[in-house]
Amino acid sequence: ASCQITAEQHTVKCEALQADINLFLEEQKCKLEAIMTTHNVMVKYLDHLVTLQTYYHMTCKPHLMNVLIHAKAKEVNLSKFHEVCNFLANDPKMQPENLSKEQNKYYIQELLKQHDLMAHGVHANNIAAGEDVFSVTHQIIDELENLHDHTGIYASLFITHGHINDSTQASWYGTDNSMMFWEDVLGCSVGDVACLYEQWACAQGHSESTLCCLQIHALTFCCSVDLEESYVTGKQHITMNYSNYNTSIAKTYGVKLLGWPTGIPFVNPSSIGTISEIHKLCDSLKSGAQGA
Repeated sequence: ASCQITAEQHTVKCEALQADINLFLEEQKCKLEAIMTTHNVMVKYLDHLVTLQTYYHMTCKPHLMNVLIHAKAKEVNLSKFHEVCNFLANDPKMQPENLSKEQNKYYIQELLKQHDLMAHGVHANNIAAGEDVFSVTHQIIDELENLHDHTGIYASLFITHGHINDSTQASWYGTDNSMMFWEDVLGCSVGDVACLYEQWACAQGHSESTLCCLQIHALTFCCSVDLEESYVTGKQHITMNYSNYNTSIAKTYGVKLLGWPTGIPFVNPSSIGTISEIHKLCDSLKSGAQGA
């Protein structure tokens, strides 16, 4: 019984409090309307002055050190944080006190572009886009198979992503034995064709830095393809062996890779750390200059 009485008393108090608040708000509304008419101001502006509300629009800006770490990571093509920090610490040109306002602005814009790309683009974190590619590709394959069964056509299908940050993997399909065409006529396996197609697609409309990243993979591919040409070695599908090159490649097949510049370690191009070395290696291999 005591609990019921206490609850009823609390209800009465709340109703009385709400009635007084409603009365105050009604009186305030009338007074505000009178002030609005007298001073010829808008309700929103008057309400803002009376309630003394301050609106803060805080923007999340990238820290300069994070910006520089991102720029250095792209330059040296490394993903380990402590290694990138060591490269940055030893680069006097990228110290905050040595950068101009234009350079700071450029590096910040590059990081913001990357943030926007990863958040909104059709890239590594966009699961829905990957599912769309998967489902539509299978629909196309089903249609090609049905068309082949009814008409006997031959068809080849290659699917690849259009940006190096996309998660879509390169894939291919061929009706009947049409995939044999690429190896029998052009001398390249289907996987090699898909690799080249992927590099070409990712290189369309992108900056020089992006192309340099692609050149790393292209060099690895070219060094292997050159060795597997039948007119050079008499054998196919030879894998490049950098760690045991003299024995596994030079002595075994009687061939030598010319044009590797001195001063650059003879390793898989994907393991080379800086863009400048990749440029030097590309130019040297293209010209055929004598090297290591």
